[in-house]
Amino acid sequence: MSQSAAELRSSRQVPRRYGTLIGAALAAGLLTGVVTAAFGPATVSSTALVALPVTSLTPANSVTIAESNLVMVNALNSGTSLGTLRGDVQVTSPTPGILSVTARGVTAAQAEATANVVAESYIGYSDALGSPAGHIPAVMLKAATSASGMTRDMRLLVGVLLGVASGVLIGVIAALANRRRLTLTRYPVSGDLAAGR
Repeated sequence: MSQSAAELRSSRQVPRRYGTLIGAALAAGLLTGVVTAAFGPATVSSTALVALPVTSLTPANSVTIAESNLVMVNALNSGTSLGTLRGDVQVTSPTPGILSVTARGVTAAQAEATANVVAESYIGYSDALGSPAGHIPAVMLKAATSASGMTRDMRLLVGVLLGVASGVLIGVIAALANRRRLTLTRYPVSGDLAAGR
């Protein structure tokens, strides 16, 4: 009678023990997913295109001018450092006479605004008399109006879902491993059986 009562008590503790284990793993996975998503790098980007007439200026020189301090400083807004802006902006020349200004941001609006303001700063600088490039009338070929990638909210949602899924999976694996260990401890293999194997 006492043995069955002990087994009943033990069987009631098993779901509680496993539930706690799975719950702890779930909470840890959720926290990890949220923190990773919240502090991960921005993944939204947008591109503005600047058209230049055919000149003696090489594409490499155009990119160098667009990435210069004078152009970047004019594109700074309050609260943004020059280093941060340089890290978020990439200037290339896919074809001679065209500059591609791609900017990353936390939101689509921020990425678009950064790409446009750097492109406009380059246009203003290159049109100014006395610039190293001479007088080059540049025009905005295509303003940055759309962004691609995941916004912070989307990244957060994905982080939460991945965190929950990984937490549940790790919790279930840990619970099964713990149950196997308890079973082997409770019902050890006798020496005769072990020797027969």
